[in-house]
Amino acid sequence: MRKNKNWAIPAVLLGGSLFLSINNGHAAGFALIEQSASGMGKAFAGMAASTEDASAMFYNPAAIGHLKGSQSTVAGHYIKPSSKFTNNGSVLADGSTPLTGGNGGDAGVPAFVPNAYYKSDLNHEVVFGVGLNVPFGLATSYDPGWVGRYHAQLSDLTTIAVSPTIALKSSERFAFGGSLVFQYAEATLSNRVDYGSICCGPAPQTLDGSVSLTGDDVGFGIALGGLVNTGTTRFGASYRSGISHELEGEAKFITPQAAATVLNTEVSRTEKATAELHLPETFSFSYERDVSSSLAVMADVTLTKWSSFKELAVDFENPNQADTHQPEEWEDSWRYALGMVYRVGGRMKLRAGVAYDETPIPSAELRTARIAGSDRTWASLGLGYRFNNTMSVDVGYSHLMLEKAKINNKDELTSSTLKGEYSATVDIVSAQLNMSY
Repeated sequence: MRKNKNWAIPAVLLGGSLFLSINNGHAAGFALIEQSASGMGKAFAGMAASTEDASAMFYNPAAIGHLKGSQSTVAGHYIKPSSKFTNNGSVLADGSTPLTGGNGGDAGVPAFVPNAYYKSDLNHEVVFGVGLNVPFGLATSYDPGWVGRYHAQLSDLTTIAVSPTIALKSSERFAFGGSLVFQYAEATLSNRVDYGSICCGPAPQTLDGSVSLTGDDVGFGIALGGLVNTGTTRFGASYRSGISHELEGEAKFITPQAAATVLNTEVSRTEKATAELHLPETFSFSYERDVSSSLAVMADVTLTKWSSFKELAVDFENPNQADTHQPEEWEDSWRYALGMVYRVGGRMKLRAGVAYDETPIPSAELRTARIAGSDRTWASLGLGYRFNNTMSVDVGYSHLMLEKAKINNKDELTSSTLKGEYSATVDIVSAQLNMSY
């Protein structure tokens, strides 16, 4: 492959913008709280103080210290997002020529998120557990030829984490726990490239190419927690560390022949690249109280330290391409939740909850088309049913209402501006099977 500086700048800027965009996710960034169907029914209120089933270990490793015997939990969550863009004056770099194309259709991509947990008592004081889950993720896909095709086409981030856990029960009231978190991250991001504006005279939006970037990595973190259980009241606090990934992968460029001739490069080329992805730490504080033998209420607050995203750095193996360091400028975000559980007889539980999620995206200028997050409100309902002493099921449903989100984002390479507004909702259905041994 020829290493020609004529196309080095386009390659660097495109690769940098792709990796940067992965972080512009939905409310609370792109963290997934959907790790328990029993928690879904109460909008995940009070989860750091919950001792309902083995899924509680994700929210607080100490929780399994208050669960009796060996237990397993398997859950699945079907997430159906809807995200629709309305154009309102998107323009080329000259500030007057409109960007062509439609609104992109519904960019939301349905996803299935699984979780599985197991815990067992090693002795009266020590409990072992392990969890398998998907703590972060995003997916958006736009119609071909949409007005923002130079900003985003496909965005897909998947993580998978395995968390061996130990909890110490110092007494009937106090438990402490910790987890090691081994996490795999994989990203695929693509967009169109306006070579008509870059290199080939006054013919913008008539000579499109494309770029697609993939990368993956394994990172490590920890989770710590404590839980106080007085019998009728529970207090929980937990911490999940941030995890840093250095994504290693390839950027694949498709250049129209006319542009390739001017830039003295191939029509199709692949460049190796690496990028740092810093996933945030979280702090949760929860309260749960049995008001009566039938009714329990719960509340919590969670802080996610998205301000750790100060910049994203992209390094290319090709020495003719300068590395990039781009600002992120996200802000810390808070989540607040209230919930209740009503017990019907000895077998059934009815759940309800509400929550408010803040977005870390500080402005319309820093919001991107990858996933246009905004503040959102949760409304949740759920049902639990115990068949016998060894088997129970939980189901939950949440409807998320997102505030309309304005975008006024400038593409780094062509300086075109995507300007408009996003309207979005999310529906989630969860189901869970619990077994005791």
